Amino acid sequence: MKDKAKKEFYNKQVRDHTNLNGYGYSYASDGLTMFYAGTYNHTYMDPKTQKQTSINNWGRAKAYAKANGMKPIYETKSGRYLDNNTANEKAIAEDKTKTNKLNDYFGRWDMKRIWTSASRSYAARAEGSIRTFVAGASEYSIFRRTELPTILNNKKVTNINGVDRKDLQAQRKQEFKKLRAEGIPARLASIKATAKIHNIVTEAELKIDMKKAELSKDKMLRRDVQKRAEDQKTQNKIEAEDFKQRLEMSKHKDAFVEKYTSDRFKAIEKKTYDKKIRSGLDHATANLAAKHRVKQVQERAALMQVNMRLRDQGENLKRQDSLIYYRASHQHRETVKDDKDILSKKIQGVNHKDRQRTNAQKADADIKCDSRKFTFMVRLDAAKEKGKITEQTYISRKDNIEKTIERERTSLYKENNIGRHYASARIKTEHTAPKHTI
Repeated sequence: MKDKAKKEFYNKQVRDHTNLNGYGYSYASDGLTMFYAGTYNHTYMDPKTQKQTSINNWGRAKAYAKANGMKPIYETKSGRYLDNNTANEKAIAEDKTKTNKLNDYFGRWDMKRIWTSASRSYAARAEGSIRTFVAGASEYSIFRRTELPTILNNKKVTNINGVDRKDLQAQRKQEFKKLRAEGIPARLASIKATAKIHNIVTEAELKIDMKKAELSKDKMLRRDVQKRAEDQKTQNKIEAEDFKQRLEMSKHKDAFVEKYTSDRFKAIEKKTYDKKIRSGLDHATANLAAKHRVKQVQERAALMQVNMRLRDQGENLKRQDSLIYYRASHQHRETVKDDKDILSKKIQGVNHKDRQRTNAQKADADIKCDSRKFTFMVRLDAAKEKGKITEQTYISRKDNIEKTIERERTSLYKENNIGRHYASARIKTEHTAPKHTI
């Protein structure tokens, strides 16, 4: 397989292991949905065994699920498949049916992508009442970034910890509008609005457990609830301070960015120069390499700013603007390769061979397809952000866009008689189930 074919094959495996419904797996929880998040651990003296016991939100959720017949994500068919194939050494030693093959194949970051997407699918299929153990969860947790927004847009969910979902959704929208009216940037306003809903959900969660502790006169549970309330207060203080810093940074964005980029470019130039000197190059060549590197980073930063401006256009983004951006990106990549050629020729004692130029027809096909995909995805993300489409619709349309663009790419490759290996590699993996690909 060519490099692009390998990348596409690999990305397809990630998509397959994210969307397992096509292979007889499901994220459905049958109305027994439960969520957990947070990293705080507490140690207690167990009155029965008189031993120290450590517990966190995952442990609480697991115990509650077992006692009340709930169905967390790892108990769904898809969740069980992922969980059984990402086990640690201890779990594998205890249960020989478990493996670590997915972690070995995909690595840590791609597995995080898979679990995040799996959590989104789990939340999108939730029904009825939802129970949570999320006190102390940070804004970077999957629950707050992915699951909670999905739950709020899921019309099949009636309440979270007894609080009506529609009320929570309305409060989030109201808080977001209020913050935007105060001049808070959209991203910060979204984070702050979600934090408010998380606090309401957590407060309801703690009330349920405190009421249970009072009825059962369980002192250990009472202490646990009090500590979780303290965890939430601690997390709120951390995030309040962080929010102030981010807000201050956004107010003085231009001055901050100017200083940051200036210092960063100097650091990059020095780091590149030192690296080339250590590799045995003379001062003049190392200095040239450092300047080339800074130039590349500056051009890339400019392209990233263009990318952000295009994304801000949302549903108003024009295809022509995307096409211009992707042509500029392609030109940048070609320039980077040319710079490497120039540098290689200046380094004495290095056997240099002029690189083969990128096929112009292939480049045009890629630019056309990538710009179309970018336009569609920006518009789709904007529609989702405004609440015009549900999470389920978003996932379905995103999948359709990817398939349509890849069909178009393959068609263009065939028309121009290029990338035949890539096209054939894609066709071979089209109907391959996860169990046959790892």
